[in-house]
Amino acid sequence: METSKGDPARAKQKMISTELRSSRKQEWAVGETVKVGFLHLRVLAGPIPTPGNYHADEWALESLNGAKFYRFTPHAGCFRCQSRDEAINGSANY
Repeated sequence: METSKGDPARAKQKMISTELRSSRKQEWAVGETVKVGFLHLRVLAGPIPTPGNYHADEWALESLNGAKFYRFTPHAGCFRCQSRDEAINGSANY
């Protein structure tokens, strides 16, 4: 059985793969696709300010086919909304 320690080329490829994975940044602009957990979603609006509650700003998101809508707050979670209007103008769900 051969390990990456014994094969310098394999060890280098593993290091490059790790660097690429850790250097990816998501563009959170309106219309861009982002990944939240295992969901791939499109940004509808954001950042939506949440003054006075000490939470991070929120983002309104939709599924890629436009059938489901979400409101996302970093470190608080992603919550499903009933409509696009509720995702954009609704209140926080935490």
